[in-house]
Amino acid sequence: MPFCHLVFSAPKPPIRRYERAKVPAGTLGAAFRERRWSRGLEQWEAAKQIGVSVATYRGWEVNRAAPTVKHLPGAITFLGFDWRDSNDSFGVQIRMTRTRRGLSIREAASELGIDPSTLRRWEVGDGLPSAALRRAIETWLADATPAPLRADSTFSG
Repeated sequence: MPFCHLVFSAPKPPIRRYERAKVPAGTLGAAFRERRWSRGLEQWEAAKQIGVSVATYRGWEVNRAAPTVKHLPGAITFLGFDWRDSNDSFGVQIRMTRTRRGLSIREAASELGIDPSTLRRWEVGDGLPSAALRRAIETWLADATPAPLRADSTFSG
């Protein structure tokens, strides 16, 4: 407008080339980015805290990849909640505890003193352990370090 004498100015936000990617709200990547920003961290600092490479962390933040079983404990600790859906079935409880601790089926089976194929069958709901084994597994589940509760129900992973 030729007769308008108003001038608007604001500082330009710092441009981070690697953060130009739009991340849809309610995704796992958005949860990682929001948590990192709320803590005032750079991507390399977040990656270091979790124990992954910067490239791996960036992939999570832009939803190109999701944490593997090996990195689940660090990712859950960083976010402060476990984003994975779960139900109350015995097999899902075993799988969630095993993966929360970053254990493979073979490692968890070794801790429990059972065959890995048996553990896999239980996880997918193909059979249940005997009463004595079930008590031992319930003790193992109870002794496992509990993950923080789900922070919010708006996240859709």
